[in-house]
Amino acid sequence: MVKELEKYGMKCVSLQEIRWKDAGTTKISQTTIFNGECEKGHRLGTGFAVHESIIHLVKEFRDINPRIATLTLKTDNFYMVIINVHAPTDDMEEEEKEMFYAALEDTFNQSIEDIRLVLGDFNAKIGREEVYRSTIGSHIPHTNTNDNGIKLIDFALGKEMMVKCSHEKTYINIHGSRRMGDIKTKLTTS
Repeated sequence: MVKELEKYGMKCVSLQEIRWKDAGTTKISQTTIFNGECEKGHRLGTGFAVHESIIHLVKEFRDINPRIATLTLKTDNFYMVIINVHAPTDDMEEEEKEMFYAALEDTFNQSIEDIRLVLGDFNAKIGREEVYRSTIGSHIPHTNTNDNGIKLIDFALGKEMMVKCSHEKTYINIHGSRRMGDIKTKLTTS
């Protein structure tokens, strides 16, 4: 993975499904991996891959839980926190989803940096429903919003943020083939 990140010049990448048992940092080549603890059975785990050219900007890494991690960066002009998430899937128990969004809410509210960026795998489908247009914009890949999408939109509305979906018809697979479909979602301030 690190070889591919360096090949494409990626400087800071959020990671989900790391699955490493213990939280910590690992230096591989010119990249440092900041990883959170995974769940029992090597499930989940979030973190970041940071290239050595910007490692000096990293002020703090926090492992909130196996689904949420933060990375705080300090530049000459501002502080920025990146909140990396891996939400429960749509078919998970409602209680688990509520616990996830409560932890995300707490993490967001405790982050007092100048810029807060929330990104990762929300396991959400954001549709083109007119009622959500002010929060989601017009470039949305799905027709209908699922339950996780509604939870994401509600979170974004409560934080005066917008949901931005970036979607590509194909993505690079490190095994050489191209496959359809990957949707990455981030929240930005409006």
